[in-house]
Amino acid sequence: TIPTTHRPPSPPPSPPPPPPVPAPPPYHPHSPPGGPVLLMTSTAEPSGDKGSTASVPDIETILKETKLERYAEVFREKNVATKTALEAISDTDNKGWNDFVAKLNLKPGHAARLRRELINVQMRVREEAEKLERADAWTVLAKVGYWGSDHGRWGTSLKLLFEGKNHYREFVFHPGFQSPPGAFRINGLQSNMSMGYSPSPNALHDFEIRLTKSGKHKITITESKSKKVFEKEFNDEKLFDSKEAPLVGFGREFPSTPDPLKMGAGVTESTPNGYGTHKMQLLSISKEMGDGSTKTLDAKLYNPKI
Repeated sequence: TIPTTHRPPSPPPSPPPPPPVPAPPPYHPHSPPGGPVLLMTSTAEPSGDKGSTASVPDIETILKETKLERYAEVFREKNVATKTALEAISDTDNKGWNDFVAKLNLKPGHAARLRRELINVQMRVREEAEKLERADAWTVLAKVGYWGSDHGRWGTSLKLLFEGKNHYREFVFHPGFQSPPGAFRINGLQSNMSMGYSPSPNALHDFEIRLTKSGKHKITITESKSKKVFEKEFNDEKLFDSKEAPLVGFGREFPSTPDPLKMGAGVTESTPNGYGTHKMQLLSISKEMGDGSTKTLDAKLYNPKI
């Protein structure tokens, strides 16, 4: 009998490495929210010199959280920091990531684990940065005035709008009117009231409107000649958005001028009837953030048609 050679069974094939985690799509922390448009549109984006930055964990902390401490020494030898790792996963064609894995001699399963954690870190950093950029308050500075002699026949109305919420308020005053002086009102909130003085006609007066996330707001009007000041606090929780800058324009009493005022542009005029001409100029819009820093909107971004 010819003896049969017994061979041990072949080991099962190794499971394929997990597929690479796709890189996240490009992200912009200031992308404007969607929402209905009411007469005005804008793609405002803040700019400025001061601002906050989100915290990024060091690479050794990330390795520890993923139980990949065995690679800490090679990361130090190759001088690889978290920034380098995040740049590698941002490469859309995966070449940067593949080179990163080869440089550090990462095992496929370990590379996939590390990449998943880096994507989580990237998303947390972006979310934190977005929160830091959200406004706690908006301040609008404008000049507003009335030219004519029919004092009180037609109010001069400035409109503030948050288009994403489809919500607005109109601030109306009557330069030259005496009964009551100035006859200031907020349509839908406050009926005509005395300003304590009558703003001069044929002059631009300073409007400062401060909106806060608490819904407690304040408008200040300073007379251009006498420098007398009128202040009015009001509540409107809907009149605020932490991401979207307000739009500014003429109120509904001026149907011929539905477009928003352009920041930094000249004076815009409206003559809706024979009672006189109304003029406005948007000077600036700034936002205050939770860390106390302030940013003024870039006019070129606020005025997208320029």
